[in-house]
Amino acid sequence: SLQEMKSFHRVRLLCIAFFASQLLFAAPRPSRRLRRDQSAALVALQAKGPRLEKALAYEAMETPPDEMEDLEALRKLVERHKDDPKWARVDDDRVKRHFLASKMDVATAYKRLNDLVEWQSVMFPIQPELIKPEVETGKLILQGHDKEGHPVLYTICRRHNRFKRDLNGCIANVVSVVDEAIESMPPGIGKILLVFDARELGWKQIDLKMIREAINLLQDRYPVRAYRLYAVGLPSIFSYLWSFAKKFLDPLSASKVVFLKDMQELAEFVHAEEMPAEVLGTAISPLAKGP
Repeated sequence: SLQEMKSFHRVRLLCIAFFASQLLFAAPRPSRRLRRDQSAALVALQAKGPRLEKALAYEAMETPPDEMEDLEALRKLVERHKDDPKWARVDDDRVKRHFLASKMDVATAYKRLNDLVEWQSVMFPIQPELIKPEVETGKLILQGHDKEGHPVLYTICRRHNRFKRDLNGCIANVVSVVDEAIESMPPGIGKILLVFDARELGWKQIDLKMIREAINLLQDRYPVRAYRLYAVGLPSIFSYLWSFAKKFLDPLSASKVVFLKDMQELAEFVHAEEMPAEVLGTAISPLAKGP
C-alpha cells in the first residue's frame, strides 16, 4: 500500500542517515602510529603559524614547489636509499607530496616514506587475476579530463556489492587505476578529479570498510593527489551531516568535497563528451547531444 511504501522509505532514509554518520564521523584515519606522528608535527607547527599556513598553501598547488623549507633535509635521507631497489618507486614528486602531507615535518615525512616503501614491496606487482573480478564489474572508470586538465576517476557505486567483493582485490584495483591516472597526467597537472556516482545507492553498496580502506589508501599512499571530489546523487542527509563533519578538517581538505544533485551539474566542470556512457544515462542525454 501507499502507506507501507512511505514507511519503508522513511526507514530507508533513517538507515542511510545512520550509515552516513558512521562514514563521516567515524571517519577513516591513518594508522595509530601515523596519527601520533602527524599530531606531534601539527602541535609543533601550530606554534609556528606562518609555516603551517605555508604548508597548506603549497598543498593547494597543482604540483609542489622544488624549494620548501627543510625539504632538502628529507631529500638527503631518501638519497641514502638510492641503491635499494625497494625505493625505486619513490621519486622526488612523491617525496614532496609526503613532505606536505606531514605538514613539512621531516621526521614524520621520512617515516611515511619508509611505510610507503614497505607497503609497495607487498602491493607490487599487482597480479591481474587478483583484480580481474573487480575490473569486470566496471565500478571504477578512468576516462577523460576535466575542464582544467585533471584526469577523472569515476566510482559507479551501484556496481559495487559488499557481499561479493574481495577487499584485497578492491584495494589492488584502486591502486592500479590511481597509478594509471597519475601516468596519464598532462604536463603541469598533478592531481586527480574524483567523481562518486551515488545514484541508485542501495544496501549492497554501503560498504564502510571498503570506503575507509580506500580513503586511508589515498591519505597514506597517495597524499596531495585529490584535486576535488564530486559526490553526485547522494541523499540530502549526507550534505547536512557533512556541514558538521567538515568543521573537524582543515579548510583546504573540506573545500575539496562538493555535493552535486546530478550529472548535469557535473557538466559545469567536465565536458559531457568526456564523460563515460555509464554516467550519462537518459537523465543527461541532452548534454551529450550538445545545445
